[in-house]
Amino acid sequence: MLVLLLNKPSTLVAQNSLLELSIPELEVQAEIQDKNEILSTPVSATEPEMEPVVEKSDCKSLLAAIRAQDMTQVKALIKTTDVNCYDPNPDYDTVENDQFGRSLHRYHAHTPIVAAARLGNLAIAKLLVAAGADINKYHRDSAPMVEAAAGGFTDFVIFLVEKGADVNAQTHGQGSALGAAARHKHEDIVKYLRAAGAM
Repeated sequence: MLVLLLNKPSTLVAQNSLLELSIPELEVQAEIQDKNEILSTPVSATEPEMEPVVEKSDCKSLLAAIRAQDMTQVKALIKTTDVNCYDPNPDYDTVENDQFGRSLHRYHAHTPIVAAARLGNLAIAKLLVAAGADINKYHRDSAPMVEAAAGGFTDFVIFLVEKGADVNAQTHGQGSALGAAARHKHEDIVKYLRAAGAM
């Protein structure tokens, strides 16, 4: 290997041979592989075609679009985001309805299907499920079935049951869907869940 160093403004020194060349005398030649060698290399017919790489969006963008109930944005993000993504650090809304005048925080959902369930947005839930969302995937504090039951979203609960959701899913914060529906006095959901096998 020959390393060229700039010795003086108008002179290059070749380290290996200590030969001085003035810049006007220096000719740079690039070695080019034989064109025939490159062109004659066969391409295997059995090699799989490369699929186009789709850069994945982050989960926060999809969750924000769901909270905003922006169907256009949700449809676009479903193409580039894992619909079973999990945001470990969701933001929160500040709620000022504590009986003691304290500001309470309600954390946003960690997963897209839970975010749709909290809103009772069945159209978004159907998009997510069609794109492969797991209706039984939940965080310890929230599950789609529990959120829909607590919110009184009967059609959403029916949809989840018809899609095979676990009617006895338990969360740390709200317990079961049946318990959440009973606490919030959603009697139609309580009856439906009992008929569906909830305990």
